[in-house]
Amino acid sequence: MMIRRFFVVCAIAACLTLAGCSTVSAPAASSTTPAASTTPAPTPTTSSRLIVSVDGVTFTHAGETEAVAFTDTTALLALVTEAVGTSPIVSKVEDLPGYDFNLTAYDWTGLKVVSDEANASISATSARVGGVSIETSQGIAVGSSRADLLALHPTEIADENGDGTPDDFGVEPREEAGTTSLSHPDSTGIVFILVLMDGDSVKQIQSPSNDFSDI
Repeated sequence: MMIRRFFVVCAIAACLTLAGCSTVSAPAASSTTPAASTTPAPTPTTSSRLIVSVDGVTFTHAGETEAVAFTDTTALLALVTEAVGTSPIVSKVEDLPGYDFNLTAYDWTGLKVVSDEANASISATSARVGGVSIETSQGIAVGSSRADLLALHPTEIADENGDGTPDDFGVEPREEAGTTSLSHPDSTGIVFILVLMDGDSVKQIQSPSNDFSDI
């Protein structure tokens, strides 16, 4: 089986079938002592996250949450554009030999969505793009350590350089009814988030991916 390292292909096979703010007030001055200087309240902060799953992405920001599935490309692109704060560079994707997927890439440099208009996939090569951090629901992001990843007991997908240490892993797996795993022929196929390693650090996350497509 050729492991699908190209997330642009993963999209088609898989898709077809908060943080709050707070302030601290300074204590009132005593009526019998000189007024004390007031300590400025800390500046409220917010955290924006794009959480990647096998079904789509969830944007959390300023106490609000919005989720969009990979099967709704228009809404997905609008959500990611809102999260990142800038428009993507748009280009056509060159097809793999023998295939005609008619894919378009939307690139934010460090974050990319690829779509055939109806369905989409996402890939991150940076932990943060624009004003938003990108991670899985289990907290795996670009730059996460191998130790953090292994603590989640991920599925081993491939040893790219043949050194005996896996380089590709699947996290948050889910069985896909009606499919058969190519790596475990007696088992139902799974959809997962693909995590690619560079040594002992995560270099990329892609979703969705699976173990039942032969391309």
